[in-house]
Amino acid sequence: MKKILLILLLLPILSFSNWLDNIKSYVYNDSQYLNILNNFNQSKENYFLKDTFLPSIMISNANVNYSKSDSSESSSLIIPLRINAKIFDFNVSLNGNFSNQLWDDWRDTYSLTISKEIFSETDEELLNAKINLLKSQWNLLNTKNQLFLEYLNKGFNNYYYNELYNIQEKLFEYQKQDYKNDKSKYESGLISNIEFLNSKKFYLNSQIALLNAKKNYEEYKDYNIDYKITELTIPSSSEIYNRSDVIAEQLEIELNKIQNNRIYRLYLPDITTGITFDYNYPIRSDEKKLTTSLFLNFNYNLYDKGYREFQAKQKEDNYYLSKRSYEEKIKNLIDQYDNMLKTLNTLTLTLQTKELDMEIKKLNYDIYKEKYQKKLISEKDLDEKYLEYKQSKLDLEKAKFDIFVQKLNIYSFLGYDLISLFEEEFK
Repeated sequence: MKKILLILLLLPILSFSNWLDNIKSYVYNDSQYLNILNNFNQSKENYFLKDTFLPSIMISNANVNYSKSDSSESSSLIIPLRINAKIFDFNVSLNGNFSNQLWDDWRDTYSLTISKEIFSETDEELLNAKINLLKSQWNLLNTKNQLFLEYLNKGFNNYYYNELYNIQEKLFEYQKQDYKNDKSKYESGLISNIEFLNSKKFYLNSQIALLNAKKNYEEYKDYNIDYKITELTIPSSSEIYNRSDVIAEQLEIELNKIQNNRIYRLYLPDITTGITFDYNYPIRSDEKKLTTSLFLNFNYNLYDKGYREFQAKQKEDNYYLSKRSYEEKIKNLIDQYDNMLKTLNTLTLTLQTKELDMEIKKLNYDIYKEKYQKKLISEKDLDEKYLEYKQSKLDLEKAKFDIFVQKLNIYSFLGYDLISLFEEEFK
């Protein structure tokens, strides 16, 4: 497990445990997650039934009969009990029959049958069930991680747009004031029509920026978290091979190889052999006796209109295609991993430009601060430069967050459970 060096939660509003509870609630109550979880549980149960000795016990065709007339009275109770199980590829069936008639004591008879299909495909069935389980496991994890990242983005957007709205609100008030002053100057003939129109345009753009910031903030206001991001190490591409869907494709090759090696079975009869032990009452006897019988059953389709040849070709093709599919999947996954790293590099360059922009805005603000102390500019001019500097700091935080999310995307892509990572880091 990679060590996360990553995130120092400041959480002025919520404790980490509350935040994690909120994100779990968001993920685990999502309808898409619940549907995929249901599919996963079905695959898990199917694999469990294939992989585990679990007998079935049933009562079939039980009946109670009672009749009475002037000359006779009769009644009977018959309870047939059956237990079926599969042990080491042998089918075991135990049948018990318990009956009672009015003039008789209870009679119990038993039959034990142990049989085996000579050409059983139990191992193929188990392997197929495991493949389905691994695929559904990947779908569940992928959905879980995407919902986690969705919540994380919404939480940051709540913080980002709240801060941006506060900045835009102050800038809008200054722009509004400038527009009113320029309107008066224009009406007095102190500035040209072009200068006045530009002032009006800046005022309207400022109003649009404020409305957009407000709309975005209101969209994410229910996701109230705050944090500072530091660093997250990147796992290597070799961890692609640990993804459950990749392991499933490896097993699919193995399954198709087994089926391809067993093509000869298509040309052999289906054979079942076994032994039966009966412990019951012979006809007209009150004493039970044990009898043993061996059996051999088979069936074979003498003419199948070429279907065997078709199945044989299908098995050969499936084996070849599964190998090709796996090779292409690995290549595509490695390409995706490389593209994600390229995106990360681009975001890192963007971060550098945001750092430079903040540094420039800080220098400008310091210059204006000196001018203000010398009373060369107004407090409004100084505050506008401060707001520009503050917005550049906010944009820098967003650039850092974008890098962090991209790294989490890589973790998710490689098959990590993001919620478990956070739980492990902060437990």
